[in-house]
Amino acid sequence: ATAEFKKAIELDPKLAPAHNNLGLALRENNQLDEAIGEFRQAVKLNPKLMEVHCNLGFALMIQNHLDEAMAEYRKTIDLDLKFAKAHYALGRALGAKDQLDEAIAEYRRVIDLQTEYYAEAHCNLARILRLEGQLSASLDFYKRGHASGSKRKDWRYPSARWVSDAERLVRLEAKLADVLAGKATATDNHERLGLLEVCRLERRHVAAARLYADAFTADSKLADDCKAGHRYNAACSAALAAAGQGTDADKLDDQEHRRLRQQALAWLRAELDALSKRSEGSQPAERKATRQMVQHWQHDADLAGVRDADALQKLSA
Repeated sequence: ATAEFKKAIELDPKLAPAHNNLGLALRENNQLDEAIGEFRQAVKLNPKLMEVHCNLGFALMIQNHLDEAMAEYRKTIDLDLKFAKAHYALGRALGAKDQLDEAIAEYRRVIDLQTEYYAEAHCNLARILRLEGQLSASLDFYKRGHASGSKRKDWRYPSARWVSDAERLVRLEAKLADVLAGKATATDNHERLGLLEVCRLERRHVAAARLYADAFTADSKLADDCKAGHRYNAACSAALAAAGQGTDADKLDDQEHRRLRQQALAWLRAELDALSKRSEGSQPAERKATRQMVQHWQHDADLAGVRDADALQKLSA
């Protein structure tokens, strides 16, 4: 195919569709730089070819040039507001850039257009809503996406599993409200870890720190499992809550902020001790992994409130 498209271009170098088709063939062969060159030539010859802008954007996105990819998708949309493929692709790029509100808007446009990307848009929107802690809405969109997509022979998303997991989170969300109100208790640490997953998604850092403490009291081995990272995650939750971040930290007093900072420090010290012991006599590869893990602490945004200079200036002596 590549050879034939090249012959077509030799016969007519200004034939924009031939450059586009050659770009597609090169992209399928993982020759991305050459493919991008052909797509650029095609849009140079005919800037109004919507599909080419989309193809160029997709190739750029594979190379993680997200801003350039989004620019091409927007050019397509400028040419045709109802071109669902471009809205869908733009939503994916925005999601990769963590511009979640904008990604949600693009997926909703795809859904409104009810085109071939209808089911995928539902599932991708559900994933973003899950990340934003909107668990009931996430379940609703997963169900719609699965109902539509599972009817297609080309459906490849594991949407049945996603629906099942979303249902689990909604059940845990209901249980969490009772646990925090003192009306119920977690049956075991397996359930506590599920409740903690809900807390993280909903950014309930105060509740997460409390549940981690309960989990470690119930089973100290859970905290000592450095590979699982529960104690480090617990320290992050406590540090975030102490910094007043999250959806449940607005009513904490100074004493509680101080207690949470001390708890974060205690967990971090215990984690450092455990990592130090684990690295003694270990293989070079494992020591390197441990060193990288601790270096991450120095840059993790979750610990900024107890580490960075501007945050420390706000604390008392």
